[in-house]
Amino acid sequence: MAILRTTFTGPDGRSYPELELAQQSDWLLFEQIASILETELSGTWGERVDGLDERYWDLNTRSGTLTLHLQHYFGITIYPTSGADADPDSLALLAHAHALLTARIPV
Repeated sequence: MAILRTTFTGPDGRSYPELELAQQSDWLLFEQIASILETELSGTWGERVDGLDERYWDLNTRSGTLTLHLQHYFGITIYPTSGADADPDSLALLAHAHALLTARIPV
C-alpha cells in the first residue's frame, strides 16, 4: 500500500493536506492504523463516529489533533482535524504520521 500525500479542497475553495492511506474501505486496516497511531503518537481517541459506511475518529495528542477517516467509496485518509485552519503543530503531526505509517504498513 502506497501512502499518498494529497490536498483536499473543500467547497469553500480552502485546501489542506491529507494522507491517502488506502483506496478501499477496509475496516480491519482502519483499526490497525488506529492502533499504530495511538501507540506511536502517544495519543488518545476523542470523538469516534462509526456509521454504516463511514468512520471518523479524532486522535488527540500533545502536539495536535488528527482525524482518521474511512469512507466506503474513497477509502482511508488522515488529515488535521481543523482542516484548512490547521496549526503548524498539527501539520507537523501529520508529517510524523506519514513517516511512521510508511515504515510500519507494508506496500
